[in-house]
Amino acid sequence: MYEPNCFAQLDAIGYEWSPPPRCMHRCVVRFNGAYCVRHVPLSALVQALVAFRHRHGHLNVPDAFVVPENDAAWPEEGSNVLLSRAAQTLCAHFYELSDADVATVHNLSLCTELPHWDDTKQLLALYVKITNQRAVPIEFVVPSAAPWPPRFHHVALGEVAWYLGRKRLVLPRGMLPELDALGVIFHTPATDFVVPDDWDIPWRGLRLGRYVPELRQAVAQLLVPKATFEALGELLERPPEVTPALLRYEPRPLSPSRKRRRVDHRGIDDEKVDALILYRRLFGNLAIPRDFVVEFFDDRWPAPLGGWLLGTYAALLRHRRHLLPPEKKAALDALGFLWQLKPGAISVTTSLSLKVATFSVLIAALRAYKAKTGHLDVPAGYAVPLGAPWPSDAAGIVLKPVLTLLRHHFYDLSTNEAADLHALDFCSDLPSWPAFLELLECFKTEFGHGGVGLDFCVPSTRAWPTEWHRAPLGEIAHGVGLLMAGFEAKKAQQLADTGFLFNSPATWRRTVDGLQQYHRLHRCIEVPPKFVVPDEPAWPQDLRGLQLGRFCGFLKQALTAQMLPPTT
Repeated sequence: MYEPNCFAQLDAIGYEWSPPPRCMHRCVVRFNGAYCVRHVPLSALVQALVAFRHRHGHLNVPDAFVVPENDAAWPEEGSNVLLSRAAQTLCAHFYELSDADVATVHNLSLCTELPHWDDTKQLLALYVKITNQRAVPIEFVVPSAAPWPPRFHHVALGEVAWYLGRKRLVLPRGMLPELDALGVIFHTPATDFVVPDDWDIPWRGLRLGRYVPELRQAVAQLLVPKATFEALGELLERPPEVTPALLRYEPRPLSPSRKRRRVDHRGIDDEKVDALILYRRLFGNLAIPRDFVVEFFDDRWPAPLGGWLLGTYAALLRHRRHLLPPEKKAALDALGFLWQLKPGAISVTTSLSLKVATFSVLIAALRAYKAKTGHLDVPAGYAVPLGAPWPSDAAGIVLKPVLTLLRHHFYDLSTNEAADLHALDFCSDLPSWPAFLELLECFKTEFGHGGVGLDFCVPSTRAWPTEWHRAPLGEIAHGVGLLMAGFEAKKAQQLADTGFLFNSPATWRRTVDGLQQYHRLHRCIEVPPKFVVPDEPAWPQDLRGLQLGRFCGFLKQALTAQMLPPTT
């Protein structure tokens, strides 16, 4: 029951983990090679996490790590505790922590969605006073406007109230009268957003606010049934600050001989990859709209895929990108899968779940981190703290994956956002959008066409901007080409005006020539990944120095994805 998934489910229903007296709390420990449960003070768990952070620089605690015993650096009362379970225990008992421990936990970037008790009381009192309502909708977020104090802006007060409602009967004795004195009521129909009468008839009266957080939690824990995924794709992808229309049900044509086929949405296997490849071949990109369905009796698609909600599946991939194995995500990147369809924002991981954040918020978080540390070498598991100088909208976001994400989406950024990244000395090897367009124009001027070879590097000549001499323009251009289907109209037109040709025979010419020569010499095409064409008479002069092994990797990916031009 202390395994994270089980713990989360039990805690979500208000399970009483530590019956009175609650000065001690049950924690999993390992003793004599076996796991058991022992009473441990919450303060000892906090001290153990502080010690781990001090020693390792992060809180990415291995599953099997136990607190050492007889070690002065670690709290004695926490010895043998399975530390990977400590954070969930602290969140479950947050309002039982001392003021000092609350401050420490927040400084560790844990439980940042739960304010200090005094702040919580002030927020609830303000809500009752401002709205004249006693039930806080679960989706309510503190507005960025007076009379709400700026330090409370964007606090998810509805979720805090929901937490208190679940924990009300197990709160410390002194807190319950204070909570009751505020006049806030919990678990009433008015607590949750109810679909109003101007929505479609089937949905009127639905307590949408009550169930969306539960669904989000189930998705994060991979507990949602397959059929439920079909109704979640659009809802999960929308930014939380936009109140979405409920996903509308539109009957799809069914095969007369069978029900709509159900496809397992919980992974990405060869069948799904083949479907994405086919979509790209049919439509030229992977900007799959959320409402796309594989039609029955469409000869372009394999018959078993008829009725598959491919758009919903693509939306779930975008939302759950962080849960994919690295090799699967790399395969989707090679296909040119678009991880966002709406400009300016994207799904990111937080210390507890997922959220949608704008690029500007992510960049502001990196700026605050660098101002504090002097570098961007972010440790694994580091989450953005709550409070100044950190952007409030970034609280809880796990920062290290943001670096990879922003690099991948560099050309989705606005000019100012890209400049902000360069000012942080990040992505400085990637030219800004105007500089990239200038390089493409230089290429067209010198070679008379826009088919940039994958291996092409900017020459060190006067005809080219000095700051980008030796830049791998071919690889940069290929990456842009994979994602250009998601560009806004203005940016797409600017790219087209340069004469750029994505994935043309010229893209692969030298790689294919090198592969043919390698086959002549070695009678195989399995080129080692690090193979570089040597400066030897057996190789043509114009191929010497080519990183053939590396570019053959790109070639194989394109071949698997059926993306190569016909003549190639």
